[in-house]
Amino acid sequence: MVIGDTFLIRSPINGTTHLYIIVAQSQEKSLLFNVTSFNPNKDATCLLRAKEHPFIFKESVINYEDGILAETENISQALNRNIISRNEKATKALVAKIVQGARKTDAISLKHLNFINSYGEPE
Repeated sequence: MVIGDTFLIRSPINGTTHLYIIVAQSQEKSLLFNVTSFNPNKDATCLLRAKEHPFIFKESVINYEDGILAETENISQALNRNIISRNEKATKALVAKIVQGARKTDAISLKHLNFINSYGEPE
């Protein structure tokens, strides 16, 4: 598992499936953010166009507010149990765009921002 790997994860709250992207990674942990549909009430720091990733079919944004910092081993176990599924890898350019947005947005937690600054790919 590496930066740029993507997964489809179903929300337990509303059943919607979102694309999650690993944007930073240490030896043991991975930071993932999800792609969600754009609407005027959402943080648009990282606005994505259709086809920036094959899963994205309409204008979307990165949901920095609900990032997940997970044990990488737990992600592997979820894959093996078919709780989540792999999707096509994100390009380096897309990951860089997400990281750049993370460094600009006010919606990200300090914990996630510090993780990106320590383990994300440099600008």
